[in-house]
Amino acid sequence: MSQARQNETTETGQLSRRVFLMRVGALSTLAAYTPGIAQLLAAEEITYETLSSELYAKTPQEEAYVADVIDQMNQGTIPRKIVYASRNYALKRQKTLRIIYFDRCLRQLCARAKIRVKLPPLR
Repeated sequence: MSQARQNETTETGQLSRRVFLMRVGALSTLAAYTPGIAQLLAAEEITYETLSSELYAKTPQEEAYVADVIDQMNQGTIPRKIVYASRNYALKRQKTLRIIYFDRCLRQLCARAKIRVKLPPLR
């Protein structure tokens, strides 16, 4: 076994921490610059039907809220990136409260980006 190969592995044959982290970093860099990944992620379009069903909008107020968010996103008032991030955050939360998490995240991200958004209150 060569000297360089011995430095990469420990006595048990496992990769050293340093080599492992270098390889993971190289793979993540490769994935970030691979063409088409960003296009695949952006290809998923959010519509009223998908957002309202994913967030479990039940009341007419919640449905009107989702419709207003979609309208403002299509007009360019709210960036798509913020709506996607809020949606992804809410989808990881409890099903019955997803729309509340979506609303809070959306308002927080808009406030950070210094975007004034007029949305109806949920409750």
